[in-house]
Amino acid sequence: MMAEHMNLYDKASYYDVIFDRDVEPEVAFLAGLYQRHGSRRQLQSVLDIACGPGFHARAFARRGLCAVGIDLGEPMLQLAGEKAEREGLSVEWLAADMR
Repeated sequence: MMAEHMNLYDKASYYDVIFDRDVEPEVAFLAGLYQRHGSRRQLQSVLDIACGPGFHARAFARRGLCAVGIDLGEPMLQLAGEKAEREGLSVEWLAADMR
């Protein structure tokens, strides 16, 4: 059963349709946490681990932050890159294991 579930990650366009949502509230929450509990400096960069199609990385990039997305799946990163390019966003995409 788990193997069938893992196949979803090979089909980036399906994953994107299933999990696409407005992540702005999540991004605002994370930025707010940083403001309250992080450094006194303004948030400047983010690393989106296991980014998939880059929902969060792109949302942070829209806010003008330096965003990096890392994922094992090349199809996910390809889709993320295409979406960022269409939006005119600069995000660095890395195909790597987060460990």
